Amino acid sequence: MIRRLTPILAVRAALALVVLGTAVPTTARAQETPPAAEFVGLAPEAVRQWIGSLGAEVGELQRDGGDAFFRVETGGVRWLVFFYGCDPAGLCGDLQYSVAFDAPGVTDAAINAWNRDRRFLKAYLGTAGDGRPLAFAQYDVLIQGGAPPSQLADATRIFLEGVVLFDQHLAAARPTAD
Repeated sequence: MIRRLTPILAVRAALALVVLGTAVPTTARAQETPPAAEFVGLAPEAVRQWIGSLGAEVGELQRDGGDAFFRVETGGVRWLVFFYGCDPAGLCGDLQYSVAFDAPGVTDAAINAWNRDRRFLKAYLGTAGDGRPLAFAQYDVLIQGGAPPSQLADATRIFLEGVVLFDQHLAAARPTAD
């Protein structure tokens, strides 16, 4: 006769299996785990060349401390590409696309509405060095190790489509002149 476990006994049995499964000696677990593949990121110069090959006007690679970035212009819009998570060999694990628009009269409520209603580009208000109000939109991209710069095609398209929508959102949010 098969005895059914009560819910409490079933939970205890499951917990016992988990505990027994984690009680395996470290050396035994190490033998079962294959070595992790070494992550290989992208070189900022390779990304710069790839974006340039798409017809964008691309500035020279610049460094601010240890961080690399470059400027891009497409369709009259200037934006930046920042690199993060870079190893000593200069290969980077993630990047950020960033754009800024003049934002006189744009309110926190308008930026909050953008962030609430949009998924990929996140926005915030700031100021330029001369004190002009700016609205920034940023899009973070994780780089897949071992893949070429063309892996950024979808992310770049999403960013640029989002930039158009962000500009339209800001235009609607700016106060009209009476």
